[in-house]
Amino acid sequence: METKSIRELKTILNTENGYVYDARQAAGWELEKRDEISGDEIDEMVRPTIVEGEDNYRDFIKEIKPKHSFGFNLKHSESFQTELNYDAISSIFAEAFEKLDWRIVFHQKKQIEAKRGNSFDKLTEKITAVIEKSGRVHVISESLSGIVWDTGRNSKRVKLLIHVFNEIAATYNDEKLGALLSEIEKSESLEDYTIPESLPQPEVEGEQSVWIPLTISVISSVLLGLVFAFALKHFYIILLYESGLGIALAFLITLGIKRGKYTNYVVLRSITGLAVVGIVFLGQYFQHLFISLDYSDYNLSFIEFMEFKFEAGFEFDGYNTGWIGMLVILIVQLVVLYSSGILALTQNLTDYQIKRVPGEVIDFAIYHWSKSESEDIIRKELSLKGWVLKTDQDKVFDALGAIGYQQEAIREV
Repeated sequence: METKSIRELKTILNTENGYVYDARQAAGWELEKRDEISGDEIDEMVRPTIVEGEDNYRDFIKEIKPKHSFGFNLKHSESFQTELNYDAISSIFAEAFEKLDWRIVFHQKKQIEAKRGNSFDKLTEKITAVIEKSGRVHVISESLSGIVWDTGRNSKRVKLLIHVFNEIAATYNDEKLGALLSEIEKSESLEDYTIPESLPQPEVEGEQSVWIPLTISVISSVLLGLVFAFALKHFYIILLYESGLGIALAFLITLGIKRGKYTNYVVLRSITGLAVVGIVFLGQYFQHLFISLDYSDYNLSFIEFMEFKFEAGFEFDGYNTGWIGMLVILIVQLVVLYSSGILALTQNLTDYQIKRVPGEVIDFAIYHWSKSESEDIIRKELSLKGWVLKTDQDKVFDALGAIGYQQEAIREV
């Protein structure tokens, strides 16, 4: 922007639909440097995408010289050395993230991660601080929006975070640092946790039954296959219908999971896969059936109907892709339906595994787990509190695993 004339900069600033936000904002800042416009005027013309916490560092952000990059998996990283106590570094980074209004998604001593969202509530970058015991810190910002041109956002996030970290770190004297380390040690040891005298008792449930989710999956295949055929006949939008049907299938199988108290993920995944094949197959069969009901002179068998479809091919944008296109469409339908179904089913299953165990019991297990106690010892402690049956204890460990999965999912989303 420094090389552009005032007229060019004003054109960029005023063309709302012609330039991305970063370009319009950069043009405004350049005009502000040249005393052609004020910061308040820029805010009125360009809707800011910086969050409230970042707004406190507007002047600093303006002075950062952005580093552009092109390609996929765009990221920027920088390293610096700090003399702070290793145990305290990630906690001070947590303060910096909170001050910038970036959402923390993972926090350990050696690494802390947060995701930054703009004013439209869209996640734009994931920022990670990797901490070595020597005090060397590596800060990485990675784009999340699938862009192929980074206009300098990642470099700005990295430099801003380092600046805010150093700003906060400068406020720590020996007394304040000692208090922080004491608080960290107290938190890690769960000193505030009081072991309860008793725990809520497990619900009395019947035996697990795989037949209930299996039966529901069969019924779901028929019903959703009918819906799919109706969509294919009237108004079909590829990917949209498959995604919706996958989510619907997961919801119905989840009803069977709750009814049958069955949570074996490997088996449930296989059931979902078979149901997906059934939906796609029945979608084609019901489509054939609809045509036979609409036309009295229609006398093709289902096999002949499928042969005819492959011979006719799939037409896309006026171009017939032939039998290869039709085969690709069927594969895409299977893959998208299965992927969306498994994703939704996994989320539903983990929610169920967590909710069926009282929170007090989960806290009790986490406390003993934090003491590095073995699974056998935790089972013994649960047994002393009334959770005697192995099946009931397994529910507690399933809940712990589900919590871990959800935490990892938040990091990846």
